[in-house]
Amino acid sequence: EEPDTVGQVTIKVNKTGERVRVDFVSGNVENGTAINPKLTEVKSSSTATFTKNQQTGYPSLAKNGGVVVGKGKGNFFGGTQIPPTEVNVIRPDGTQPLFSDIIGKKFGG
Repeated sequence: EEPDTVGQVTIKVNKTGERVRVDFVSGNVENGTAINPKLTEVKSSSTATFTKNQQTGYPSLAKNGGVVVGKGKGNFFGGTQIPPTEVNVIRPDGTQPLFSDIIGKKFGG
């Protein structure tokens, strides 16, 4: 089955309760849980920054996973469980680093 790809999905992070909106979510959903999902944030320039919410929420999502809130979209309906997953970042220069790689370089963490 082809994975579903949907845009602008809000995920509430497990444990912290933070809400982050991911530009794209793709993958298959089985029994209310995303299977090997791909989370993608698209930035409009090579220097576009992350919101404060993204800076804290994306690492929490990578560590704790989360749940789709609201109605959701496509197969990623509200209540769909997202396992701990890193967010991929796409920039116009073609680079697609993981969020943690960017934050590690920028903040030394």
